[in-house]
Amino acid sequence: RAKGISRLQVPYLHILDKSSPLYGKSGLRDGDRIVALGSWRLGGSEEAFAAQWKKLPQTTLPISVLRPAADSFVRIEKTVSTGNAPLEEYHFYALTKDEQAFLENYLNAPDK
Repeated sequence: RAKGISRLQVPYLHILDKSSPLYGKSGLRDGDRIVALGSWRLGGSEEAFAAQWKKLPQTTLPISVLRPAADSFVRIEKTVSTGNAPLEEYHFYALTKDEQAFLENYLNAPDK
């Protein structure tokens, strides 16, 4: 593992087409960091996340994302379904140790 990179990985949303229900109907954006989806929570396994993601075409699930904004994040919570067309995907990326500390402090703040 590269120096300065944490063990925590976060899935980020990649919108392939603006006709995606996640983009148009739910207001989610390319690059939003997914911190919860269905029964999965940040820090859970990639396999557990993938299992929840695979349910989206057939069912509606709660999602919580963090959108980078200036020196902070905006938290957005929605209930979403993707429909059958694959207009979005996700990718996991490793956080730097500073990003992990910032994200954990943000998520653990009393007003979040």
